[in-house]
Amino acid sequence: MRPTCYALLGVITLGLLAAPLLGFVNAPTLWFGLPSIMVWMGVLVLLITPVLAALEFTRREDGE
Repeated sequence: MRPTCYALLGVITLGLLAAPLLGFVNAPTLWFGLPSIMVWMGVLVLLITPVLAALEFTRREDGE
């Protein structure tokens, strides 16, 4: 599970960093009534929370 979480964090990070370079995200269009880049960033930021929670809850204690 941990390698999957790290891979997901990598994909999310790349998505956040590449947002200004992606043409379909950085376009003058509206998604759900908001600018597309705002929706893109919001979704990725919301996806970070469960992935980090999964990493936190599956980490081993120092004694184990």
